[in-house]
Amino acid sequence: MTDFSHRRFQSMNLFTGCLLIGLVIALYIWRIKVIVGGALVLALALLGLGLWQLYNYAHTRRQVKQGQVNPLWRHPLVVGLIEFALGIALITQLKLLPLSFAILLGLYQLLMGLIGSLDYFLNWRDRARNQWSQLVNTLLHLAFAVASLFLSNRIDHTLWRFMLYLLLLALNFFYDSQYFSKRWGLTYQNRFVRTPLPLLLTVLMPYQLQYKIQNFLAKDQSMQPEILQAFQSQSKFGETGQVEVFIHTSPYGFDRFGHADIAFQGKVYSYGNHDADSRKLFEMIGDGVVLVADRQAYIDFMTSRRITMISFGIQLNAQEETQLSQQIERLLGQLEEFELTSAKQLATFVGIFSQRSSIALYKFKQGLFKTYFVLGSNCVMFVDYLLQQTGIDILAFAGIMTPGSYYDYFNKEFHKADSKVVSKSLLNRDLLKRMQV
Repeated sequence: MTDFSHRRFQSMNLFTGCLLIGLVIALYIWRIKVIVGGALVLALALLGLGLWQLYNYAHTRRQVKQGQVNPLWRHPLVVGLIEFALGIALITQLKLLPLSFAILLGLYQLLMGLIGSLDYFLNWRDRARNQWSQLVNTLLHLAFAVASLFLSNRIDHTLWRFMLYLLLLALNFFYDSQYFSKRWGLTYQNRFVRTPLPLLLTVLMPYQLQYKIQNFLAKDQSMQPEILQAFQSQSKFGETGQVEVFIHTSPYGFDRFGHADIAFQGKVYSYGNHDADSRKLFEMIGDGVVLVADRQAYIDFMTSRRITMISFGIQLNAQEETQLSQQIERLLGQLEEFELTSAKQLATFVGIFSQRSSIALYKFKQGLFKTYFVLGSNCVMFVDYLLQQTGIDILAFAGIMTPGSYYDYFNKEFHKADSKVVSKSLLNRDLLKRMQV
């Protein structure tokens, strides 16, 4: 990573933070007029982007007819139609926008409150400890939802909360730019509470990365060497780190939205809804299962299934290595062995992997991870739990942790000169073949 890219990263974060502060000031002065004006600009932009995506779809369709296969070739059509429809909807509803703005944010917070309630119930049932913060966060979401949906002055209430959210988001970008942290002497010992991006944005981040890769593979790479370079492995100071965090994505199914694992001392620890017989609610809930496997065997198997893996290497000192090792030992003490027996279990990727390589499977006896919930106690929270002794965990997130939010966090940390994230590698079978040509 060059000094130029590092400075560019700092400047972009500083600029975005200043832009958000400017938006907060504009909202305070002109109130709802800013929302209406911004919606009009956004509507015109969506119409333009929608037309551009439809043009890309027509171009990609010609490539498919010529035999150039891209698993995501319909992506521009879907995105273009959605963007075009949203643009039309915004233009036709400008007069009702203030009320619609309050109602939409109220419905979003109601959804977050309901998700938090379900997560809290599952954790209470599994006798997880220290869930008061989860309960408070859930009650706040529900209270804000009621305020936005039913109070007579709901537009003003919603606008004030929106300004506060933008202000907290601006602090994120200022912190990531390291402009103020260097002047105030902030380090990893000074924990920073991060405000999450909206759930929809973070959920789609892994899929957007996969789309970029597939779009790149469908084109002539000799004409875009700078993009090829962006996909190559990068390292700071020639280091690779003692522990790796993997973020997965795929063109197919739920894998589009990502998955997170951790690798340490030659082994991968993968937590997920790996018991097919226990899955409920559209596979969003199930028994939490930990898979332990050889690192290289796991990578080979996942990439053979057209899974893209992004590896972030984390540098640890001797004390942190010992603490992480002890954390894993404590984790293993909470587990009991689990075996795949039914045909349904053996047909999953874990079942297929178990027939090709030596793996170990475990279930939790009780606690936070006994029940897997995709929007609560999920793979990201599991990785974060193991990393909490290293000073880089982000459990301070006041929202749902997704593979996309984790990818965004580690990607930003990698661009910081003094962070513990020292390497970044992209593992994709087709991409590696192209690089070797």
